Amino acid sequence: MDFSRVNFVPLQMGGDDVTGALRKLDLNFGALGDALVDQNAIDKRLGNVETIVAGLGQASVMNVGNRAGTVAAGDDTRFNMGAWRNKVINGNFDFWQGGLNVTAPGGPNTIIWGPDRFLGQAYTGSSGSGSSTVSLSAQAFPAGQTEVPGDPAYFARLQPVSLATLGGAGGIIRVGHYMENVATLNGRYVAVSFWAKSNASRTIAVALQQNFGSNGSTSVVKSTSLSISANWARYTVRFPVGGIVGKTIGDNSNLFLGIYLFNNDSTGGVVPVGSWTTGQYLDLSQIQVEEVDDPAAPATPFERRPMSVEEALVRRYTTTSKLYMIGRWGSATNVRFYNQYEVPMRRTPDCILQSTTFGCEMAQVAAYTMSNASIAQYSGDNRQCFIDFSGSPNGTPSGGAMAQMNSSGVVLFRAEF
Repeated sequence: MDFSRVNFVPLQMGGDDVTGALRKLDLNFGALGDALVDQNAIDKRLGNVETIVAGLGQASVMNVGNRAGTVAAGDDTRFNMGAWRNKVINGNFDFWQGGLNVTAPGGPNTIIWGPDRFLGQAYTGSSGSGSSTVSLSAQAFPAGQTEVPGDPAYFARLQPVSLATLGGAGGIIRVGHYMENVATLNGRYVAVSFWAKSNASRTIAVALQQNFGSNGSTSVVKSTSLSISANWARYTVRFPVGGIVGKTIGDNSNLFLGIYLFNNDSTGGVVPVGSWTTGQYLDLSQIQVEEVDDPAAPATPFERRPMSVEEALVRRYTTTSKLYMIGRWGSATNVRFYNQYEVPMRRTPDCILQSTTFGCEMAQVAAYTMSNASIAQYSGDNRQCFIDFSGSPNGTPSGGAMAQMNSSGVVLFRAEF
């Protein structure tokens, strides 16, 4: 009985484990007839198969991507199922769709959104009064700086510009970030790491708060304090996150990360730190929240996902209106545009006008500048919407004519908590 020779030629992928295993598949069945009557040969063949299986088993758990561009087994963990470990979205502060320098007054409880997914807050307390102004702005890193690794473009600066009268309990100045779903990291040890500095050495607080949503169980808070300086340094704190067995979970549940420049008292479960005063600021970069094996485990290096992936994650919570939206003129001073979101948003978003002046046109007829614009009506769901604008175009478009938006980012859509 003749059998043809079959050669399995390994791919030249550069890794010893894969190449070695595949080379062993170069089996010669040309003399299989002789081998069938040779028990020793059969045993040898079976031994080779066991070696092949073992080699492929090792190859199946290898990790892809080292600096030499090879495929190698071992401890290279940059591309495996443990990747995307950082639960913070936009922790590198790459996306600022609401503007690079956001400063706003907001009454006794001022909340502003700076980098996408991050809020700045100044709360005067349960019996405080007046209006505070707080800034959460982008500060550019010098090109080629080496203090914070990875060449980030921006860091975020939280700064109280003016503060109202502090009174009662619960006064705070903080940066916050919501991680969707209170089940996130429940029952696990968590490492919170970030780079930070301030205008002077001070003590800040870090807290993780499990919020169980509408009509859900009472929130659970874990917090600690740490000392930072006027120079960039990486800090890590660790918490055991509580389990959710027996808890009631409602809509909008989340795991909230708070970093406090000031916390008046322990009313909210956070350790008191800092002072209620202007002239201070807190700089932050590369914020990460990840699962660790035990309380002593170190934080891993900051994880940077591909920019396109991070942008898609961001746009579930924050996005803007697009260039060339299509719509129709209702009258010479009213126009409706239709907008579809790149990804389904977390909920029906809030609609915020970012510019009262923008370009639009009566499609293929005449272009206008709309001034003194306001949103007359907004309706939609988490996938699409329409927006009616009222304003003063520098011309007279015809009611019923097709309209086209000629400016981007006129409206910001936010589906945060």
